[in-house]
Formats: sequence, structure tokens, C-alpha cells
Amino acid sequence: MRRLTLVGRSVSFSSLVAASAVLALAGCGDNKSGGNPRSDGGICSGSFVSPADLSTLTETADTTMSCADGFQTNVTVAISEPDDTKIDLLVGGTKVATAMAKGAKVVFPAVQLAEGANMLKASVSATCSIAATVTVNCNVPVCTISKPTVSATHPKLNGVPAANGGDRASAAGAAFQAEFDVMTDIEDGQNVDLKVTATSASNTSVVYTGKSVSGKVVFAGITLSPDGDYAAEATCTNKAARVGHSTKGMFSVDATPPVLTIS
Repeated sequence: MRRLTLVGRSVSFSSLVAASAVLALAGCGDNKSGGNPRSDGGICSGSFVSPADLSTLTETADTTMSCADGFQTNVTVAISEPDDTKIDLLVGGTKVATAMAKGAKVVFPAVQLAEGANMLKASVSATCSIAATVTVNCNVPVCTISKPTVSATHPKLNGVPAANGGDRASAAGAAFQAEFDVMTDIEDGQNVDLKVTATSASNTSVVYTGKSVSGKVVFAGITLSPDGDYAAEATCTNKAARVGHSTKGMFSVDATPPVLTIS
């Protein structure tokens, strides 16, 4: 939590605005924390090497040659970034992995992809990313977490009410909750499980269960408290007992506002 204390003076509204701006800047994380500084003015180039753009992946491309526990594959991207540049991998707008560039490439091991089309993006910043689309065909149900989404310009879930365009589904003052939506092609009334793991705290997991209705399940209030990092994965089971797995999304929560103290 950030704290700003102003002692022994009156503070104008404009000063508070300026102070808020300073806090906002102080809270903006460098998306290459621990890496080398950019030298290309925000422009980058490269391509997905494996899997390649527009490729179709079957069970034989899975790291274990089986889709029983979901489809996983190693993702390699050739990219014009210096060694030790931090690069995020997003699938369908959800961050699933982070790795460092080495030798003009970056490798993300055992990335879990969902059945059907997957939009991949290797992202360095809002102005530097490389995209590809690959299709997974394991003959299992489609199961995709479609909400919430993160991006280079919205890297963390915030405490702004959802009604105002933010991520908070719970009331102000209550434990932070966010809405999670899962899209699927299983039959109505079939189970969809959402497993949420607090990766930066106790590493404990909670499983929520919903029923598919017209290809969608809405988990209206998933508790993500305290602030920190969480992983989420959905599984969708059809009447034939075949199970589809979503990607394993990474969600960071920063819902606690800075405290401004005037004395």
C-alpha cells in the first residue's frame, strides 16, 4: 500500500490532483522489470516458430502425446529483443506465462491451450507484440475463460466498480470479487468447474461449479483477496464424459487504493 502524508500545510485541490498523478506514476510497473532497457523505440519484429501461425495442433503435438489432462505444448517465438527482456504470453487476452528473451527468441514451456482457435500474443509492451492464431483439435469440448481480460494497458484487475468500467463485482469495503465467464459448447445443464489458485499467497485452490446455459457459465463473484497473483483454469464436461480444459490464466489483483493522509 502506498501512503502520502502532507504535514503542516493547507492543500489545494490542484495539489491533490498533482499528488494523485505522482502516485499513479509511482504505481505504474515497468513491464520489463529486471530486464534490459528498450532500444528500438517500441517497435519489435518476429514470428511464432512453434506452433506456427495458422497451424492446427492435434494430440500428437501435446507434450505428453495425450489430451487427457488438457493440451499442453511448448511455445517458441523469434523476437527482436535484447537478452533478458521480459515477455508475456497472452492467449485470448489472458496472460498465461512470462519468460525472458535469450538469443533473439523466447520459449514458454508446457503452455496449456484450449480446444478450438487460440489467439496467441507475445507482448513486450502496448506498442510491441507479435500475434498468431493456432487451432487445437483434440476432439474434446470447447472451454474458454472469456472474462476477465488483461492486456498491456490493463495488466491487473482493479478495484473500480464494474458498473464504472472496472473489475470489482463486490461492494466497496467487501473482499474483492470479480466476474469470470466461461464459454463452452457442452450441453445445457452440464457442469463447468472453475479452479482458482492463490499463487502468491498460500497456494491454496478453490473450485467453483456452475451449469452451462446456452454455451456460457457466469461466475458472478469469484473472491480474489488479498491482492496478489491468482491462476484460473476451467474444465467443461459433456454428456459423453469428455472433458475440455481452458488455458491456465494468470490474473494479478491490485484493488487496494493508495491512502492519502493530510495532517
